Amino acid sequence: MNRIIILLVLFLLLACSTIPVMTGKCRHQALYTAYVAIERYPVRIAYGHINNNPHVQTQAYVDGQWYWLVKSNDSVKFTEISNFTPTHYFEFADYVDWVKIWANQ
Repeated sequence: MNRIIILLVLFLLLACSTIPVMTGKCRHQALYTAYVAIERYPVRIAYGHINNNPHVQTQAYVDGQWYWLVKSNDSVKFTEISNFTPTHYFEFADYVDWVKIWANQ
């Protein structure tokens, strides 16, 4: 049941959501990469800034270390990010709740 709710939320977010705080597609990719990776690894979604612009990015916990994730075509891959400064971390479910709150404002 929880997966159905998460899929419904993802569909609604990916289809037509606009969050005033964040523009672009980083929130979509963060949700996608978190949803794919959470089946194998603990994940968190980092909120912060890139070049003074709001940004979110997913991390997966592997072998005692957090790694950045990125969507590449139809897959999710580990990557390096040098210019992102996270200021807050969300668990997956908390981030979905946060996005729903912002979408309704």
